[in-house]
Amino acid sequence: MAPKSILFISLEHWDEIYRRNQFFVVRMAKDYNVYYVQPVLPFYKFRNRKKTIKSLPNIKLISVYKFFPDKFFITRKINELLYKVQLSI
Repeated sequence: MAPKSILFISLEHWDEIYRRNQFFVVRMAKDYNVYYVQPVLPFYKFRNRKKTIKSLPNIKLISVYKFFPDKFFITRKINELLYKVQLSI
């Protein structure tokens, strides 16, 4: 039987400092495939992205990047469109 999947939406980024969310997700990854959705990141961190954590193969990081400021209506709509494109990949 294939392992089940869980979508975990977090308000904290996955980094080297473990917090409650990360301990919880690591424990869930023993029984499930976990998709960890991080908060929106600025575009300049796009080059440093990582999709999986090498030591934890059952956890996949999902990051969405913000390319324009949301101050104006048109840039906010462009960001929303780019979010949808990034999440469909």
